Amino acid sequence: MTYESTYRAAEERYERLEYRRAGDSGLDLPALSLGLWQKFGTDYPFGTQREIVLHAFDLGITHFDNANRYGPPHRGAEKVFGQVLRAVRRCVQLPG
Repeated sequence: MTYESTYRAAEERYERLEYRRAGDSGLDLPALSLGLWQKFGTDYPFGTQREIVLHAFDLGITHFDNANRYGPPHRGAEKVFGQVLRAVRRCVQLPG
């Protein structure tokens, strides 16, 4: 599925949450994260999931809990999250 986006991240997004250093990693993570466990996956409307992720991002959330078993179906959350990330790929940290 391809999705054309006109999303522009909120300029004040990094001012809305407290961030904390994650050990010696050099990453500053928000005090609040978004989990993508049960309500993310290919069984749910893409537009709604996209809206949730981008709204969270606009509120300063830059850490999203995701795993290959999240969905439904399994790996569904990873697939949808990857599609949403296309809109914000220049604004997020993707640790390896």
